[in-house]
Amino acid sequence: SEPAGLQWTFSYPSASVTVFTVTAGPALTAAAKTLTCAGTSSAYTCLATGINTNIIANGTVASVSISLAPSAGSAAIGNSGAIGASLAGSQITVNATGGTAAAAIVIPVLTGISCTPSSLSPGAAAVCTVTLSAPVAATTPIPLTSTGSITVPATASVAANSAVASFNATAGSFTADQAATATAIWNGVSATANLALVALPAVNSLSCNSTNLAASSTTTCNVTLSKPANASGLTVALSSSATLALTVPASVVVTSGNTTATFTATALGIIADQTSTVTASINGTSQPVTLTVTALPITLNSISCGNTTLAASSTTTCTVTLSRPASASGATVNLSSSATAALTVPASVVVTSGNSTATFTATALGIFTDQTSTVTASINGASQPITLTVTALPI
Repeated sequence: SEPAGLQWTFSYPSASVTVFTVTAGPALTAAAKTLTCAGTSSAYTCLATGINTNIIANGTVASVSISLAPSAGSAAIGNSGAIGASLAGSQITVNATGGTAAAAIVIPVLTGISCTPSSLSPGAAAVCTVTLSAPVAATTPIPLTSTGSITVPATASVAANSAVASFNATAGSFTADQAATATAIWNGVSATANLALVALPAVNSLSCNSTNLAASSTTTCNVTLSKPANASGLTVALSSSATLALTVPASVVVTSGNTTATFTATALGIIADQTSTVTASINGTSQPVTLTVTALPITLNSISCGNTTLAASSTTTCTVTLSRPASASGATVNLSSSATAALTVPASVVVTSGNSTATFTATALGIFTDQTSTVTASINGASQPITLTVTALPI
């Protein structure tokens, strides 16, 4: 007779089976029976019952789904304790046999590769992941290639029982934006990840409105970058090779969205001509510009004479003093006398290199009436006078 209810128990090795599920088959569904199963790691007992007078017809009572451990190629499935019950509640003999669950052979294939982040600056690295369609049974190397200014390892290693492998794609040195790729190739299938290589801003040029500065003057300089500054702006470092002659700020900021910035170079009050190289630097790139600073002109501080009252036909020694020592070629001070018939001076006197003073002789002539003469020393538009009195020859 056909049963109105069934019970049975599956058994299996726990080390080989990771998932074991049972669902009602068409025969139970047609009889409006409910399937209830419970089990342990190595056994699964199922009970098919229903509060109705339907019998369970011949056919598929239940379907079993089994997942095997990666190390198990198959597992023996036992079926015992099978009994049936009639509509009257009497026991019906039921024969149950087990079988073998064999693992389906799944050949993994390469399904993709991805990299994070997908945009790199020079020297930065992205973590890339190779993905297979299913776990591999043993450690498997996946060959890798790349294009553009990035490096990748020769292979990415997928561990046993895993379907993914990670590796680093590292950007090299580059000065212009470019594209790069990382490609995995396995069993005739390839997958590619695209990377954007974004160059860091570089100093394209540095210029100044004037490259020849007088001492104590200034000029405006302009620095230009290879690309616009980001939202927070970019700081360009500045330096001067001769800070005693020319100073610049330590840095200048190129504001967001711009490629240029200006700063002021200041020439100091030097006493000898000098050159200074101003350099703008960012991200390992730099540009120089050379400025020449012309020294302050020498001026005349004073003129003095040993005597300011001279007898006719006598002399006195006079001294001119400059504002600073003369350069290597010396400094010529022009001299004049306002009354050359009474007092003469040389046309000029030279202050030798490194010195700030020079002497000359003022000569009183043989005059017959007392006279005064203004002796004037001048250089570079600056002058100093001194008045001398010449007394006449006695009668």
